[in-house]
Amino acid sequence: MPVPLLTRTLATLEQWTRIPSYAGNTHAMHEMAMTITEFLTKTLGAKIIADGTGNASGVIHAIIDRGSDITLLLYNMYDVMPATPDNWLVPPFEGHIISLPDKGKCFVGRGAENNKGPLVGMLEALSTLLNSNQLDANIEIILDGEEETGSESLQRYMAGNPLHFSSDAGLFPSFCEYGGGPPRMYLGCKGMIRGQITITGGAWGGPEHPIHSSNSPWIANPAWRLLHTLDRLSQDDMGTILPLSPLDHEANALVQTLASTFDLEAELKFRATQRYGVSGTTADHLAIMLGGSACNLSSLTAGHSNEPAVIPSHASAKFDLRFPPDIKTDEILYIFQNKLNHDSIFSPNINVTSICPGFRISGQAAPARALEECYTNSGHTAQIWPWAPGTMPGAFFSTNGPGLLIGGLGYGGNAHAANEFVTLSGLQRFLAFMLHWLPATAQKCRIEKHAP
Repeated sequence: MPVPLLTRTLATLEQWTRIPSYAGNTHAMHEMAMTITEFLTKTLGAKIIADGTGNASGVIHAIIDRGSDITLLLYNMYDVMPATPDNWLVPPFEGHIISLPDKGKCFVGRGAENNKGPLVGMLEALSTLLNSNQLDANIEIILDGEEETGSESLQRYMAGNPLHFSSDAGLFPSFCEYGGGPPRMYLGCKGMIRGQITITGGAWGGPEHPIHSSNSPWIANPAWRLLHTLDRLSQDDMGTILPLSPLDHEANALVQTLASTFDLEAELKFRATQRYGVSGTTADHLAIMLGGSACNLSSLTAGHSNEPAVIPSHASAKFDLRFPPDIKTDEILYIFQNKLNHDSIFSPNINVTSICPGFRISGQAAPARALEECYTNSGHTAQIWPWAPGTMPGAFFSTNGPGLLIGGLGYGGNAHAANEFVTLSGLQRFLAFMLHWLPATAQKCRIEKHAP
């Protein structure tokens, strides 16, 4: 008797959770890649183009050629954030089903929501569709092992290894009932530039090695210089570096519709925050979120923690700069660097570690209309965003198809934090949605492709 889909999915998710596939854990990353490629070949009958090791480190590329006139591109990732047992109800790299307050039974473990849960659900649902011959489409699969650290290997891989097929639709299945609210669908995402700004002592002043802090009245401190330099980037608490980009007609129409149901207070609670840093109507908040270009500072460090009462010899800030998809990466990087380098005598060291352009898809495209109809047919009204405030490497696929849509039912949470979870009922909704979404998208694309 066939094992029920939810049971299979939970068993695979538990197995994959036990592999701590985070950046720097090379052995576990290779083990995760081998485990996935074995699933792709043995369970899905896929042909492996890249196995996540060697020159294509982190990138798993597989195809299932069914001789169809339609091809679906599926993207997901298998790397997760590191975790320690602190504040977890279960060991983070074991994963267990427990009850959480106000959520019921949940699978808790690192990657449950971001993104091993959606990855496993996507592949197990695909297995069901293929085994029952319910999906008339070729499948191309790209799985990213470096999404949490910038997808650099994926960018290099896609530049030298085009997709096997020209895809009719690109899908990035996720748990999109954020905070347990109405499900969202994203028609694109913002771009991002990530890196580090560093100031060291030298000709401008500041010590070349740590010195006693009693010298503060006459020796410059790299930490203060860093703070003054960062102040040139932005004068507000959100890190705004460019005027708000106006939304075009389609994006503005979507925002106006979204604003009629979007709950600002629920979003604050979901983000563990007491108040917004901007004001205005719900539509104003959404327009700022989508059209804003802001530099987030994720960490500030100076010297070493075991060196008290010293003037440090260096200070650094890690940043991620996010911007709307209509802004080109080279243009905003030029502006960003000029803001920091306006002093001809002194310039900080700016090390850009990754660049990911934004992208967007028209809401009238066949894949977008199919996704919206799937929400409707499942009894949900989707909140349609013209693009996601976050970033993912969908732009790397735009030359071979329409780009990636982000969508799906399912309720998870605490990504990058303790007690990351997906509710079992939410996972069940996600699986049911996948069984509908993939065939419906293939059919919608086929009708449009062959329309007179």
